[in-house]
Amino acid sequence: MWFRVPVDAGPPPLISETVGIERIVAHPAGSYQIDVTVLDSEECRLLRAGITVAHRRRDGEGEWYVASPTWPGLPNESTYDLDDSGDLPEDVRRRLQLFLRQAPIAPFATMECDRHEYTLRGSGGDVVEIRDDVVTIIRDGEVRSTTREIAMQPLVPLDGYQRDFIHSAMAAIDAAPLERLPTLQQRIGPPATGLTSFREPSGIHEDMTLEEFVSEIFLMHLHRLLLSELSDEPRLTREELNGVLRDLRGLSPVLEPSWREAFENDVKSLPSADEDDREPILLRVVDSLVGVVRAPKLGDLGSDDARTVLFGRVEQALLILFDRCRALDQHSSDDAWAAALRSAEQLDAASAILAPLFHKPLRKARKELTQILEDLRTSVAVPDDIELVGLTAQEAFELGRDMENAKWNVGRSRSRFIEEWPDRVARVRKSLKKMRKKLK
Repeated sequence: MWFRVPVDAGPPPLISETVGIERIVAHPAGSYQIDVTVLDSEECRLLRAGITVAHRRRDGEGEWYVASPTWPGLPNESTYDLDDSGDLPEDVRRRLQLFLRQAPIAPFATMECDRHEYTLRGSGGDVVEIRDDVVTIIRDGEVRSTTREIAMQPLVPLDGYQRDFIHSAMAAIDAAPLERLPTLQQRIGPPATGLTSFREPSGIHEDMTLEEFVSEIFLMHLHRLLLSELSDEPRLTREELNGVLRDLRGLSPVLEPSWREAFENDVKSLPSADEDDREPILLRVVDSLVGVVRAPKLGDLGSDDARTVLFGRVEQALLILFDRCRALDQHSSDDAWAAALRSAEQLDAASAILAPLFHKPLRKARKELTQILEDLRTSVAVPDDIELVGLTAQEAFELGRDMENAKWNVGRSRSRFIEEWPDRVARVRKSLKKMRKKLK
């Protein structure tokens, strides 16, 4: 049971032999004063994400306090002794930077707590533990609030008479019952109570605008990347970065080009970055994801229906692929076959991004497109400018034989591709017709 109590109110009249509460026992060992300096960025990026970082001072002793009940890799609630450097442990600091990104951390607010503990005791023993706190919040050198809160924890099951008596006793000192005590964020107030950039994804639905859809796609990437980094799972991080690159390519027709290119460069360079460079690049990647989740760079298309816009881009990519493939024959240049492959890869990325919006009709079309993509890859000529310096005569002979086999396989793949192309066009168009009907 929790109560908000006027700061200057006297003690509540909580003794009644009739209900089995005979006396109040003070606990001096549980009574103390503590000062907590909360550290955060100017925008409260940690507090808004549900993370508390603080210096605590009690009876002259100082320590770090970190609490993060919802994020893996960070402690639910832990304290760390202050060493000579005065810094947090490196693994904790590194994980906190993911939320801070490139914002500096500094003292943001101070919470002073004057605590007194008591027990209500009856003839059969202790009945209720009581914690009586006066909490003062200081920001920018000014007292922002001072509140008094009393929390009661029953030690035995209370009957209805006892509960009614306690509530009546608290009402006598103008105490108001609370459903729960306020969080640290609520005590501090804005901006600590603002929404976090690291919220849980809510999922895709078919009637999203383009802005909502793009925001949710990258929110899912942000969430998964954050979890993999917090859990120190390099394999999962690499997989997620590949997913980001895939969706960047799929959304490239609608994203602002300069932003997309800069972001893509960071995502590509992160896996191979050395230890000194990795953290700055990672923080830029996280910051870019946060930015695109908040406000996708879509020009004037943001309020348009996502399915309509993206389906239109897929149709454009498909027409380009059809034109290039229709012009192919056995005598087409290697460059022409390579151009068709690039078009198929772009169409693959553009259609993959539509998966959560079209479901079954798209699955059939993508099955056909996947086969087209694989066949084009085997139809692109292997490079013939391989360096022979340093090879023995036997190695050079085997290499030449392998290249001749590869050329023969490329020729066979091209013949098969040209032969099967008309039937493939019909099947893809049939699937697209069903998707177009779904738009209506």
